[in-house]
Amino acid sequence: MARKVAIDVEHAQGGRLLYNFLVADEDNAKEVWEASEGYGVLGIVLKDYPSLDQAMEICLKIKELTGMVSIGLGGGDSSQWRRVVDLALRLNPGHLNQVFPAVGYTIGALETRGIAQDNVVNALISPSGTPGIVVVSTGPVSEKASEPARVPVDTAIKMVSDVGGKSIKLFPIGGTKKLPEVIAVAKSTKEAGLPVLEPTGGITPDNVGELLEACLEFGPPLIIPHVHSSVIDPATGRTIPELVRRVVLAGKRCLGIA
Repeated sequence: MARKVAIDVEHAQGGRLLYNFLVADEDNAKEVWEASEGYGVLGIVLKDYPSLDQAMEICLKIKELTGMVSIGLGGGDSSQWRRVVDLALRLNPGHLNQVFPAVGYTIGALETRGIAQDNVVNALISPSGTPGIVVVSTGPVSEKASEPARVPVDTAIKMVSDVGGKSIKLFPIGGTKKLPEVIAVAKSTKEAGLPVLEPTGGITPDNVGELLEACLEFGPPLIIPHVHSSVIDPATGRTIPELVRRVVLAGKRCLGIA
């Protein structure tokens, strides 16, 4: 497929949607890329790779195929935050998943290499249980604090904007179980002018449509759901192309282009 993915509306499905999928190897990347019709943001999670050299090998193959690669923490694993930065500086991946407290450091490091403009760094925040209030203490030290840092989502988003961030990642959302909180974050992200929202956690081919409808109605220009464990074969660790097709079809239906 000739088109190369990028984190912008020009390359998105219907000008609004991209989809984050994990891949196990080069062959899996090829079949998932085809199944996603070029709207997949394909990546890995660093916690699965003991060394950066191992991660670099598969990332280079994904990047050659799609034009970019997403470097993930692994279930929001905050212990991986610095490894994400280290790999990104070697790779210039295009998309980085990062804990909220490390976003400024990450963007600054990318700027020293002159590649910050090539990358979207998302900021991981978590639902608090109250719509409009989010948890920003998602770093390896702050997440162990006796009291989580709960702040208005508008404040959290403006803090991300302060350091040049472009994306909010809300995790874990439990599929559609925390939809009111997702909607509150989507609204604030749009109002603040932040261009990207990445809802994550418990999203499946069956519930992604309901989630996308809400995000498309209330959210910013670009929505990137992370659809991971529900489309991965637990026996092989490979993302299943047919389930990827179902996710992309659900997006088409929400956009009215199916």
